[in-house]
Amino acid sequence: MLELSGTPISGCGIASETIALQKPFLIKWFPEIEQCHIGTINLRLNAGLVILSPDIKTDAFQWSDGWTEYIPPESFCLTQFEFDVSGGASGVTGWVYEASWSVHRSDVTMIEFLAPFTPYQQTDVFSLRFREPNKRQDLYCL
Repeated sequence: MLELSGTPISGCGIASETIALQKPFLIKWFPEIEQCHIGTINLRLNAGLVILSPDIKTDAFQWSDGWTEYIPPESFCLTQFEFDVSGGASGVTGWVYEASWSVHRSDVTMIEFLAPFTPYQQTDVFSLRFREPNKRQDLYCL
């Protein structure tokens, strides 16, 4: 099992708006979004992570109509994992969320993810576990 840890970091502060606009489109590929909080958690990982074959890859779609700026059609990749939070929650399913136009894509030590609402403090440590390591040749820890 591939295990990593990470600490919360601040993101761009727009995920709750953009996820709300993307949700009606994402649900086609990712029905689990119904159980996810409308927003993301951003973590700085203890090592780099490269995901070559996500669990879900959407087609590109136009979601930004009605938002403050135009964004070209965008595709999304989602990869499932399980996590615990040092301050309490354990065994929670999360989904690494990679948007094709995200400014975070080039930073392999930062992930943005979707999950059910999970209380945490900025000082908490998240422990992440990615499933089926022997069958997955597409997750690389750097």
